[in-house]
Amino acid sequence: MAEMVPQAAGAIRPLVSTVIAASSDGFLDHSLERVKYRASEMPQGFTYKVISQAYQRCTDHDLDFGTECLHLALQYCGTNAKLIEGPPNLWKVTYRRDLAAAESIIKDSLSRSLCAVTGSCSLAVALARSLQNALEMYMGVDIVPDLLGDHCSHLQKTCNFILISVSHCSLSDVKSFLLALEEACSALLYPLVIFWVWSSGVHVTQPGAFRDLACLYKHKNILLYGIQLQHNKDPEIWGRSVLQLADIISALIRDRTSALVGQIFQA
Repeated sequence: MAEMVPQAAGAIRPLVSTVIAASSDGFLDHSLERVKYRASEMPQGFTYKVISQAYQRCTDHDLDFGTECLHLALQYCGTNAKLIEGPPNLWKVTYRRDLAAAESIIKDSLSRSLCAVTGSCSLAVALARSLQNALEMYMGVDIVPDLLGDHCSHLQKTCNFILISVSHCSLSDVKSFLLALEEACSALLYPLVIFWVWSSGVHVTQPGAFRDLACLYKHKNILLYGIQLQHNKDPEIWGRSVLQLADIISALIRDRTSALVGQIFQA
């Protein structure tokens, strides 16, 4: 006999805190036996008919003070939800402050990896390795010559990229990179962050065109920034420049702000 597909389902987690009830004068009245209960978390799923009917039949009091849609489905539609044990990092968004917490956690998860594309230039590879060392406490940095062949998997799994230009600096390279990224990630739920980093010995002839390109891709959920690195043969000065570059990159990756796209920073 085929198993029936549930019309409502929700994730649950074991209770961490004990649930208690207070008396009218503010003293402990009773507590629930924690092992018998579970915390209802997100996500929850319903067939359209069930959740629509539950919302149409519920009262204003339910909408103002109710906290559990699975219970509404049971109370007003007779639909018993399937409960599924969820992982520890689940939580339910109930209050406005929960949205800020959710955004912070999502940004943190998006900020843990970075892919540096260097081409075949040994100076670019050396810069990428220095940057890798400077950022090792904050995120993992993968260094690849291009995003072709075996390296193309980074287009699917990475949300932050650096395109390093040391011996030459062409906006057409950036355009080609963005097109490849757009094709690989056609439906972006969260913004990707792209850095174009070049040495101070290379002149960018089209800063206005770079800003226009960044504004165009901002509407496609791709955030593009430029960083000019002050190259110096003095190891101490060079080290400070790389650390400043790492600070700029980590801050922009963490904040993912669209207000600064198209800007050219100095490191």
